[in-house]
Amino acid sequence: MGLPGTVSTSSRYARDEGIVLKKRDFSEMDTIVTLFARRRGKFQAIAKGARKLGNRFGASLDLFCVCDFFLYTASGMTNIVQTKIQRSFRDLLREWITWIGGEYVLYLVDRVLEEEKPEGKVFDRLIEVWKNMLLVRGDELKVGLLTLWFRVVLITSLGVTPCLSECISCGRSLGKEESFLSISQGGRICRYCARSGQDLLPLSPFLGVVLLYLFSHSLEALLRLRLKREEFLFFDRTVSAYLGYHTEKKIDPLFYFLEQVKGNTYNI
Repeated sequence: MGLPGTVSTSSRYARDEGIVLKKRDFSEMDTIVTLFARRRGKFQAIAKGARKLGNRFGASLDLFCVCDFFLYTASGMTNIVQTKIQRSFRDLLREWITWIGGEYVLYLVDRVLEEEKPEGKVFDRLIEVWKNMLLVRGDELKVGLLTLWFRVVLITSLGVTPCLSECISCGRSLGKEESFLSISQGGRICRYCARSGQDLLPLSPFLGVVLLYLFSHSLEALLRLRLKREEFLFFDRTVSAYLGYHTEKKIDPLFYFLEQVKGNTYNI
């Protein structure tokens, strides 16, 4: 059965496109769901009867499903009245790397975004990441690069994009040269301005150029990068640390999640 026609979001009823970030049992029959919706952003809702066998929600509250949600809000928590699956990305579960990568971007959204704040562009980029993960399949490096790009999207959406093309201290243009990254100050510092005692991360000429590339090129361009395992791990840790510092939240790198699955056999 399809959803009713579009209803004004100014009323108690609303219709929004969204995905499930996480869920937890609330009572014997009900489930609390954290949703990320195109128009409303991140919020919690209750799915009454969702734990009941043969409930009306079917697979719409499962992982990796993009759905239309018909919602009712009066006083208290929003109720999920009805759902309709628009597209399923459950094929991400076929490969362990796309399964973990797909869940990792959900973790990022849940950790980084504030509740009840519309983030339509981030929503679209998340779907774009999932689509590309299906295309690259078991390519571990490309899945990793997709999660890096999504972290860049989040950093950009928060308005804390680092200055990487010039020294944030003296303003000198920086090319392929040794430099330093100041996470707290939000950019690169040239070797002439670096001072002992500062919390700086050394960047080789190659790492400095690639870091700038990550923040200034399209997703298609990033997927053409060829990085060694230790190089990817550097960016995985560094971009997560940058995002964590500027959100004042602990953001685990992708590698942390992969270790839980494969131990020390991760081969990016």
